[in-house]
Amino acid sequence: MNPNPLFCMFASVMLAATSALAQSPRWILEEVFCHEVGAQLQYVTRVQGHGGLTKVVLDNLPDDVDVSDVQVDLPTGMKLVAIDQSEGVAGPSSDLLSMIDEEKALELSMALEAALLQSLEQEQRFLEANRGIAGSNDVLLVDDLDEMRHYVAQRHRILAMEAVELRESLKSMEDQLASLREAMAPWRREARRVRRLLTLVLSGTGQGELTLRASTQQAGWVSSYDLSWEEGTGKLQVERYAKVIQSTGIDWDDVILNLRTGQPLGEMVGRQPVARRPLLQSSEAEGGMGYCASYEWVSSGLRDDRARAEVLQGQGAFASNWQMTGSKPVSVNGNANPSRVWLDRVVLDASPRWEVRSGPSDAAAKSCHTTGWMELAMLSGEGRVFRGNTMVGGVPVNMPAWGDSLVVELGRDQEVRVKRSMLQDESGTRRWSGKTVVTQMRRIEIFNDKSYGVLVDVSEAIPEGPAMQVEVDATAGGAWNREVGQVEWLKQAIAAGETWTADVRIRLVLPPGVRVSNF
Repeated sequence: MNPNPLFCMFASVMLAATSALAQSPRWILEEVFCHEVGAQLQYVTRVQGHGGLTKVVLDNLPDDVDVSDVQVDLPTGMKLVAIDQSEGVAGPSSDLLSMIDEEKALELSMALEAALLQSLEQEQRFLEANRGIAGSNDVLLVDDLDEMRHYVAQRHRILAMEAVELRESLKSMEDQLASLREAMAPWRREARRVRRLLTLVLSGTGQGELTLRASTQQAGWVSSYDLSWEEGTGKLQVERYAKVIQSTGIDWDDVILNLRTGQPLGEMVGRQPVARRPLLQSSEAEGGMGYCASYEWVSSGLRDDRARAEVLQGQGAFASNWQMTGSKPVSVNGNANPSRVWLDRVVLDASPRWEVRSGPSDAAAKSCHTTGWMELAMLSGEGRVFRGNTMVGGVPVNMPAWGDSLVVELGRDQEVRVKRSMLQDESGTRRWSGKTVVTQMRRIEIFNDKSYGVLVDVSEAIPEGPAMQVEVDATAGGAWNREVGQVEWLKQAIAAGETWTADVRIRLVLPPGVRVSNF
């Protein structure tokens, strides 16, 4: 009997459609476009269409992915019919299942050891209860009694030693079990995590690479620098890094990392962007105050909403439309553990400067000034300062207004020493007015122990207050800056091996009852 041709054709079509719908391609997270807030993830796979409907599922997405922001590139000959969004529990991974088996084996071993220990303890109690066996029986010989007592004592010792070994074994197993459960905790959380699933329904005939891009807000990065001043060369060595963090719960393994400022925006934007504040800092002085919002956002583990808002208002790295691609594939942990990704190494021309301010330190603060940051489009972030192979501290690295010099703090320089001394310190109270008159003469000495000359900015703080009369007279060209309350000597040149000296005469007239502390 010959089969019906129409039935055969229908069966063939159904078989092809069923095969297409059953495709489970392997997705690869190939590239990440990481912004200051958020990231765009690019997945690729290979698909094949046979003329019917082809269903492709991507089930390892962050839980905040929005289907409206998804972008899909299809092979020639295939069309996108629909994208369905759903959720599902991740479930235990193979690593977690292996740990669960290990946990069960440890628990079984502990139960067996505990049962054996209980048996030993029961035997010990039995021997203790029968320690006086045959003690009142005149029929037994003395030798028999001695032999029994010897057996009981020897058995007690054996049981005691075995009990000690069992207790030590149990304690070791308990420690192993505690460590194992601690290691299992993040895997269990990952198994309970709700994952976003995207189902792509395709039509047409064709085969090739399918690319899908989806955005998440659970990522961020900030610039990080290793800074080293080359003594005597006028060069600042800068190694540039990106401190990247993401909390999607999904590791980025061997991905191409593209760094961007701002946040990822889809091709279709249905609303106007939020108005931004000016991107430039107002002065060089403000550029050195505190860390930028991008640093605070990353350092908080992506939990500081205030810092996030400031980054989105343009107050993060103080730059827009900036981009850079890493030199090689990198991996970033998905549990909010920052990764420091190396970008490049550059050498900048810089001018050193030293600063001496009021305070207990006996060494000048050293910094260097450079405008080379503009050519490299450096961003605000954090810096680690090195002297040779020794890290001496961390500092904010904030880019100033365009055209100004970037100031990099390099720490204290013990070869530019400071000595302060009090030449005169007198005070007295006027009999009729009750006012207190304080007269001081201070001396500041700066010793340059270097083999070359240095430029030093010197300042000496002078107290001020309501109804207080202040008279200041300084040598060596010092100027009294009443607005900031200090005497200033700017760009004082001190030759190699020379000493710079300045005296400051201060006369204060204080209202009745007013005292000045630490003066």
